[in-house]
Amino acid sequence: MNIIVSPHYDDAVLSLGNFINILLLNGEQVLVINLFTDCPPNLEALSPVAQLYLREDTGKEEITVNDALAMSNVRKQEDREALRLIGVKSIDINLYDAIYRGNPWYYPLEKDLFSGINDNETSYYKDIIKLLNRKGLIKKENTYYFPAGIGSHVDHIITLKVGLELMSFGYNCNFYQEFPYNYGSFEESNFDFSRLNFNQRIIDVVSDKKSKAIMCYVSQRQWLTKSLKEMNVSLWNYSEKIWTNIGGKYHAFK
Repeated sequence: MNIIVSPHYDDAVLSLGNFINILLLNGEQVLVINLFTDCPPNLEALSPVAQLYLREDTGKEEITVNDALAMSNVRKQEDREALRLIGVKSIDINLYDAIYRGNPWYYPLEKDLFSGINDNETSYYKDIIKLLNRKGLIKKENTYYFPAGIGSHVDHIITLKVGLELMSFGYNCNFYQEFPYNYGSFEESNFDFSRLNFNQRIIDVVSDKKSKAIMCYVSQRQWLTKSLKEMNVSLWNYSEKIWTNIGGKYHAFK
């Protein structure tokens, strides 16, 4: 089984939609695991960055905690439809998004999301591994794909640390560049994979399924449009990139 570990809804499709399609065409099984998908059900107030993002997603000026709960459900449905179009299933781990974590908030401002892991979460990745193991999602026969931490978003860095830890225990782990962070000033990963004798593989085959799936993320269009314009990048024809272990099993690259 090929396991695509996605920090948030849409990361798997945006970053690896073409690669996933290649795996499926080669008869491989693929499952997407979404980690940070939820907000607390008893949320009483919103951090400044949560308000900022929710204004972008909803187009509303006045934001309440009910908007956060509603947007979590909207994004869930968008992702399910996108993955259905590509042809894969997903499992949501239902961890809280960084913009909602902590009391007081660990990451109150947008800059905090890209300034390193909060001291209260330095070992959070180990808790996530334990949770995934309890759910039966950690198996030696699986091939895993984790984000490389491009752009330094804290949820991506935590997910990267999950992958690096599993790799240290002998699991077959690979690491993908996250779109759109892998353009502009964010091209470098938070880890030097070349020192592990990893190769970077490029997937430049464009799939119609990915194009159609991306259109499902209606709530993210403003953010995507803004990011693409700033980086002068096309959403439809960029190359997906993965760092892979030379000795691993990678049917998609045959």
